[in-house]
Amino acid sequence: MYPRLSVQSGTRIVFSSASAGCFLPMALDPDTPLLDGRFVIERALDENPVPFTTTYRGRDTENEVAAVTIVEYFPRALAGRSADGSVAPREGQAETFRQGMKYFRKEAKVLREAVHPNLTRELEDFEEGGTAYRVSARPGGASLATALEKKGGRISERAAVTVMQPVLKALHALHRQGLLHGGVSPEAVYLTESREVLLGSFRGAQMQLARKTGALDQVTIPGISPAEQYAPDGRRGPWTDVYAAAATFYRAVAGRPLPEAHAGSLAEETVAEHLRRADTFSKAVRRVLERALAPRPRGRFQSAQAFAEALADPAKRPGERDDDEPSRQPAPADAPASSGSQTEAWGPASMAAAAAEAIQEDRERASRGAEQAKEPDAPPEPGRVEEADPDDGEAPGAEEQGREGRGRRRPATLAAAALLVVLLGGAALMFTGVLDSTAGSANRDADVDGPARYERLRAEYERLRAEGDSLLEQADYRAARQRYQRAQQARPRTETGGYVDKRLREIERRQAARQKKRYEQAIRQGDSLQAQARQQAGEGNDRAAGELYAQASEAYLAALQHRPNDSLALARTRQASARSASSGVDEKGNASDENPLCSICGQRHEPGFHDRAAQMYRSQAQEAFQDENYTEARRQYQGLLDHKPDDAAARQKIEEIDALISETDRQEQFQRYRRRGNTFFQKGNLTEARREYQLALDVQPGDSAVTRRLQTIEERLARRQKQQEQYQRHRDEGDTFFENEEMKKAARSYEKALEYRPEDSYVQERLKEARRLAAAAKKKTRRQNDDRTEKDVYEHPDEQPKIAGGLKALVQEVSYPNRARREGAEGKVFLRVTVGTNGAAERVEVIRSSIEFGAPEESVEAARNAEYEPGRVDGKPVRAYKTVMIPFQLR
Repeated sequence: MYPRLSVQSGTRIVFSSASAGCFLPMALDPDTPLLDGRFVIERALDENPVPFTTTYRGRDTENEVAAVTIVEYFPRALAGRSADGSVAPREGQAETFRQGMKYFRKEAKVLREAVHPNLTRELEDFEEGGTAYRVSARPGGASLATALEKKGGRISERAAVTVMQPVLKALHALHRQGLLHGGVSPEAVYLTESREVLLGSFRGAQMQLARKTGALDQVTIPGISPAEQYAPDGRRGPWTDVYAAAATFYRAVAGRPLPEAHAGSLAEETVAEHLRRADTFSKAVRRVLERALAPRPRGRFQSAQAFAEALADPAKRPGERDDDEPSRQPAPADAPASSGSQTEAWGPASMAAAAAEAIQEDRERASRGAEQAKEPDAPPEPGRVEEADPDDGEAPGAEEQGREGRGRRRPATLAAAALLVVLLGGAALMFTGVLDSTAGSANRDADVDGPARYERLRAEYERLRAEGDSLLEQADYRAARQRYQRAQQARPRTETGGYVDKRLREIERRQAARQKKRYEQAIRQGDSLQAQARQQAGEGNDRAAGELYAQASEAYLAALQHRPNDSLALARTRQASARSASSGVDEKGNASDENPLCSICGQRHEPGFHDRAAQMYRSQAQEAFQDENYTEARRQYQGLLDHKPDDAAARQKIEEIDALISETDRQEQFQRYRRRGNTFFQKGNLTEARREYQLALDVQPGDSAVTRRLQTIEERLARRQKQQEQYQRHRDEGDTFFENEEMKKAARSYEKALEYRPEDSYVQERLKEARRLAAAAKKKTRRQNDDRTEKDVYEHPDEQPKIAGGLKALVQEVSYPNRARREGAEGKVFLRVTVGTNGAAERVEVIRSSIEFGAPEESVEAARNAEYEPGRVDGKPVRAYKTVMIPFQLR
């Protein structure tokens, strides 16, 4: 029994349990091909899918990156699936279904154009089987939700900041394009195996359709979505995604979601109360989240960029920053423009302004990159991993965490990197910061030849792209292809090239469709002329029949121009030509003697047949050669030789084309090896990178960029080997001390080993255990030396003991441990001090500590040496407990 649509209470659409008649189960079957077989469905990903789309895991049969995510527009309340897999609107729902598909396609278009390193890469969108699909590259790794499960449900505040910063940058890029995400959540954030943070699972189109159909509660996310997403007239904008991002941050750090934010049900006091109860947040970050999670949109940050800046500097009160930038608030395309506090609809002018702003920002980044290039010793920007390319000279290895590598990084970057370790299938993924390949590419172009060359390249690229677009709209495909090919050559590295590649594919598709149409028209014309010729021949009008056969032959030759070597067109050309020849009429319609057998094909046909065919092939070959379509040009010249076997010029041209194809193949092979080497180099797999670069040099010996990269790899491998030896020596020493129960020495050796391999889980666990055992032994020794009884110690005397000079005086005596400072660690240590009647500390115990790296030991030492005013009962000094909190905070 399959669900059937029923409509209740106005426009709200729900399911009933009645039979759906001819409609079949929801998901497409595995191995279903899409887009002429380019994409193949493997399986449906969502067992309980959202009501408007179905998501599949699939593969791209034409791409090395085979894993893709396929999203199908399939609103189950509005449409059903037929036996052949196609989707059709249900009765009375065609207009709503069409409007929803318009939203879906429009969102896909914006996502393709909103290129950002932290957005999942959109590959295609198309219509097929009565509905629409969009396809994106499927990143290797897992969602933040999965990572949280593997990490016990929560991560540290610092780790969450490291994850959410690139998410907020991606949201800001979307908002500048006029698009809301609508579904930011732990499930929409992906942590990839290549150390990237990606944002996907976009719900903007679904939210629009849900509002139209009254099904908002089916697409909201409890504990994540803000109140305005539950209300049909809710005021949505960038602040909507800001709330969801903040709720995702809260879920990751607190280990539990916020209450569901139905309209008006979640007040400021409730949000503040939940943040206070979650003791995992620092005071500064709590203030930032209170603003980001404000129930009323006006009370929140008005842009994702403002939220990101506040998280980057939470100590600065949110009200002190210029966060409320003039925002272009995204809205549905069909939303009317309004005034006051209502969201304004975006139009072409504001979209153009956003694009101009993005270009200006890229130019500013390029200029800054050129200035930074003059300072080789300057450290890289915190949280950024430079993009590797042989043309760039040396770039940092992702795995290189030894002393030499860390010496070039800021402590804040190291702290963020060490904090975020997400376990995926047993493998540790360490995120060293925000990966911003777009800005890195802009800097790289500026570094090579300065910002002037970058500006020229970008201007030339944009001009050629615009000319190509104009020519494409005018159906001048040949000229448009030339402009796009030149744009590819001028493309600066800030551009991915996907737009131009797609336009070139569109030209091929349109040309193929036009040629197919003209081919079919020519075949139909030839068939019609042959039918008329047969009728005339049957009536005894041989001369008229011959003329018609000659015209049919010309029509079939025209078909061959659009589909060379087509067997049907060739057969009918020869058939019509032979019948024209046997009728005693030449190609001009003049009476002639019967034509002799042809020495080339052995058949009878009118004079000049092979000359006309050869000329047709020559024309097609020359056009293909001018377009640099060498494979097609060779095929056309080969067709020419079928009609003119002795044509020396055609044979010479084929030899020239073979040489060009060979050189092109060689260049493509070189670039393929080089790209693979770049990928391995960026991932830190230096051994595989070296192998690919050596293969590239085998194809193109002496390439200077690849040679430099190989030298860099050899130097790094040598450093890595040295670091490995140092690491192994300290680890072995630590193991020896550990076995001999010399825990302090073992801990020191393990700490030195971690300086070379901070992510090593074995050493981390051994260090933790050595410290625990050392602390236990120290505590045991102190207890053995303490002969005093605790029976006469007061918990609650009339007057509590006091620290002489106050807590501030005690804190000033505490030294911040070097290891804690280097790791960027902050926290608090709670102590219980037994204060004697003479005001001396008789005993000091650690009750609880949220910081390690020697901070508890430093706190105990300072508390032991401090002076106290004893507690009193009935005015007399007594032994009493004193609880002391010592904060450790970097300034």
